[in-house]
Amino acid sequence: MRGLGYRVSRAEPSLFVSKCGKVSVLCHVDDLCISGEETAVAKFVQELRAGLQTSEPVSLMKSGDRGRVLGRTVFRSGRGFVVQTDPKHAMAVIDATGVRRSNSTPGRKLTSVEEQSLSTPLTPMMHSQYRGCVGKLIYASLDRSDLSFAVKELASGLAAPTELDWFLLELVAKYLVGRESALIRMEVDMTGGRVPTVLNVFCDSDWAGNTRTRKSVSGGYASWGNCCVGHWCRNQSTIALSSCEAELFACTRDRRRIVHVPAVKRVGF
Repeated sequence: MRGLGYRVSRAEPSLFVSKCGKVSVLCHVDDLCISGEETAVAKFVQELRAGLQTSEPVSLMKSGDRGRVLGRTVFRSGRGFVVQTDPKHAMAVIDATGVRRSNSTPGRKLTSVEEQSLSTPLTPMMHSQYRGCVGKLIYASLDRSDLSFAVKELASGLAAPTELDWFLLELVAKYLVGRESALIRMEVDMTGGRVPTVLNVFCDSDWAGNTRTRKSVSGGYASWGNCCVGHWCRNQSTIALSSCEAELFACTRDRRRIVHVPAVKRVGF
């Protein structure tokens, strides 16, 4: 990329921008997502293919065009893009757990009786299956905000999972029955023909939400032009002594988490 005159972004190391600023390239190993002016993009693709053996590029220039990126199917709509997530990870978890009926939510609060009665550690074989399923769900949750909290809870039990953790995994698997894939609309609201200039970030906390560690949970959502550009759900690193302190931790941590988005929006420089 540098040989073609592209500079790496300081805000996002996988983003490269041409010196003239007309072309942006997002790289993931050997997969590229290219955007910019049509003539400039065509010139870049020609230069790239002159030095490398590549597959035939897929163009998303007009409404109805579609292509696949990292297992996701991307559709061009009249106002932007619609992304369909890869269903194979959810289907693999459903098959591994053997569930067949659907739940309306990916999890629920557990009673103290359930926590005590399901405290037996999993067998080595079940432990291996649990790790594999949670790993697939972590990848799926990068796109799906509806799985963020439930997957965070499952990941906390990776080191020494118990029957309780497997029960929670089955709840998530039941939720995924009939919901193996999701559609994400990347359609920025361009009211009045103007590019949105405001990035809205919403965050909240659940004070002492983790009943085992009494750590609070932070969650957030970032929106640009009514389009989701980020979501997260994490346990706080310290134990908050009040709900106000938990809210403060969530606000300051989420501000640091999202600070790179405006930088990337300014073409990463």
